[in-house]
Amino acid sequence: MKKFCLFALTALLFAACNNPSAEPEKAIRLSQDTLMTPYTGGEYTFSVTAVDTWTAACEESWIRLDATSGKAGTTEVGIKITVNKESIENLGRVTFTSGENKAVLTVIRLAKPAPSLVVTSDKAINTPKEGGTYTIMVEGNIKWSIASNASWAKVSKGVSQNNDNITVTVSAATTPETTTATITVAPYGEGKEAGEQIVTITRGGTDATSLTVDPTAIDAPAEGGNFTVNIESNARWRVYKSWDADWINIYGTTESVNNGSFGIIVEEATSVDPATAIITIEEVRSDGYTPVAVQVTVNREGKAAASLSVSPLKIDAPAAGGKYTIEIKSNYPWTASLTGVKMFSVDKTEGSGDATMIVTVKSSTEEKETTGTIAISSSFGGERAKVSIRRAAYEKPGFSVSATKKVYFSRGNLFYKPDGNKWSFPKLQYVYNAMGNRYMNEGYLGGEYDLFGWGTGKNPLRTSIDDNDYTYNEWGDNVIEGGANATWRTLTRDEWMYLLKKRPNADKLHALASIDVYHGHVILPDTWILPNGLSFRTYGNVATTYADANNYTFDEWQMMEDAGAIFLPAAGCRYTNDSGENEISGVAETGYYWTSTSHTGNGKAPAWFITFYADDGFDEGFAGGRNGMSVRLVQDAN
Repeated sequence: MKKFCLFALTALLFAACNNPSAEPEKAIRLSQDTLMTPYTGGEYTFSVTAVDTWTAACEESWIRLDATSGKAGTTEVGIKITVNKESIENLGRVTFTSGENKAVLTVIRLAKPAPSLVVTSDKAINTPKEGGTYTIMVEGNIKWSIASNASWAKVSKGVSQNNDNITVTVSAATTPETTTATITVAPYGEGKEAGEQIVTITRGGTDATSLTVDPTAIDAPAEGGNFTVNIESNARWRVYKSWDADWINIYGTTESVNNGSFGIIVEEATSVDPATAIITIEEVRSDGYTPVAVQVTVNREGKAAASLSVSPLKIDAPAAGGKYTIEIKSNYPWTASLTGVKMFSVDKTEGSGDATMIVTVKSSTEEKETTGTIAISSSFGGERAKVSIRRAAYEKPGFSVSATKKVYFSRGNLFYKPDGNKWSFPKLQYVYNAMGNRYMNEGYLGGEYDLFGWGTGKNPLRTSIDDNDYTYNEWGDNVIEGGANATWRTLTRDEWMYLLKKRPNADKLHALASIDVYHGHVILPDTWILPNGLSFRTYGNVATTYADANNYTFDEWQMMEDAGAIFLPAAGCRYTNDSGENEISGVAETGYYWTSTSHTGNGKAPAWFITFYADDGFDEGFAGGRNGMSVRLVQDAN
């Protein structure tokens, strides 16, 4: 912060006492009457000396004081001048008043200079075919960019400001044609009215074109095949095929310079008729001269007999559905007709030969088996194949929490909105509220919360720091989403531990996972069928970071959820620090979930919770009632 020189108050008083002719001390005075700043503004300080209290006032929004009043004596005041974005000078005044006395600080903010950007070197550069190095000189008072539209003309930097020299390196020509590049110098950010500057670089071409192609004729059997064409040239060339060559696919390089090659895939014939196509290799020119060209003739034999094979002919899908692949082998076009399309869909219903069909079986909530068929017919020879699809009946997935009891989990973590006293579950399991919970115990009622103090079922905004005030109240007793109350409940400590550690195959039915950017923990039902095409790795096969754990896209997770999996998001926890302030910790890293079990056994806090984190899987602990943690409710299975 800049600071103006001031005379100390004591020095002035001393001078006045020892000089009878000195002027009487002013009731209020400033160390500086005038402040002039550049258009960029800045931060400054000055002092106010007054014999009584004082106030300051200013009507200019671009002038900001860190103090607008003070006591008797000398006070250092900070003043901030914002940037002048206009091309006119500004004048402002700050008036200081002490009793009936006033002092004025006049502030002058200089105008922003008009933007300027000029290329002072030659704007038309001609180079020989060997290329070279050239300098573009730029003068300006703004930040600017410089870019080339040609890879053979490279600039030494992309962004600069004010005055600078830019080096342009022009590589040697590789084709006979004359080529042109455009170098554009333009304002970068502000100052667009300065306009663009254009520099043109023209480079001469090489000698006359030579173009040799091998082979110039390809004879392919009816089964088709893969062939390579080699090119020797001193020019730029391109490859294209005749309009009737849809049975030929060109891959690899289709446009290049000098020597090269490209591949040709001749597809299998789909009729008895032989076929002929032309592939042209042609010089690329832009200077008006007729390009040199060489043709390759491709001949393919006709196919005599029709064939159609489909595999598999039967798909057995679980109620959760899944994706399945059907391989179709045919030497003629084919079509597919479907029945039972409410339960599945396909990515294609027709093709011209061999193809892969993706069948997506939708998830089901019907408590009965459903079926469908795909009938595939060849357009030649009457060949036909039928694929049958069977989807198993839906059985609501259960989670064992003891040797004799199963539960169903809610759609997501519990949410509470003070406005209207509304309880709800999110539409997506991985949703949580990261920061709104911070103000929950401070009376902030403007949002939704999903971290609660223990046992605050009827009083989610409880703020007491005394654990004795936290007697357990069941969150599930509230009316949630307008439904009947007392249909949901919280798992006990023993139930959580049985679910995660004691039920049959417990260690294989839960693990860390990520759904896109959302971290958390997946728990699978007792009876689990992994959706086709997906994988699930348990703790023994998963690294100790979310990046190496199970990772699913949103669509993949929907398949997991349809199969019965639940997801506990790592929503972190809320706690009170040593200053009595609420803090949010562990968001997107650790999950903390309350049990309904008191640690002391008397129904009061502290209480047990379970937790998961990246480096050690699941664990348990206990904490005071005011700590905010997630709540996941369950319903007892009938």
